[in-house]
Amino acid sequence: MAPASLPAPFLFANSHSFSGDLWGLQAGQDLIGALHDDGSQDRVGLFDAYTGTSGSNGGNTLGRLQFEVGSIDLHASSIGAYWTHIGEDGWYVDSIGMYSWLDGGLSSDRGIGADTSGNSVAFSVEAGYPFRFDNGWMLGPGSM
Repeated sequence: MAPASLPAPFLFANSHSFSGDLWGLQAGQDLIGALHDDGSQDRVGLFDAYTGTSGSNGGNTLGRLQFEVGSIDLHASSIGAYWTHIGEDGWYVDSIGMYSWLDGGLSSDRGIGADTSGNSVAFSVEAGYPFRFDNGWMLGPGSM
């Protein structure tokens, strides 16, 4: 809690905002598909993705509440590989690795800006087991 001696205009919480678009497109192809004697199966493949975001950002700055201060534009081109194993009774493990090339820029409404570029690497492992109900419905919880 702020001291009581501060005037009311200075008693506000820190706040950040982003208003814009976030989009992506991904396409992939299984390269290996194996059905094993016990009913389990494996899938191995590659994918390509392109994602982006652009919009304006703001917050409590320059003595104003929720004040728009600039914009951001960021895009990523990515390639990746995946392996999925599905057990004989439906459980699964899904592994993904992805490498991305990042490119973008940001600018403030005060005429200050920067271009940015870089690379990123991401890995993910997910596992789950489907619960089947008598009425045909299925619930497939997973953990990442």
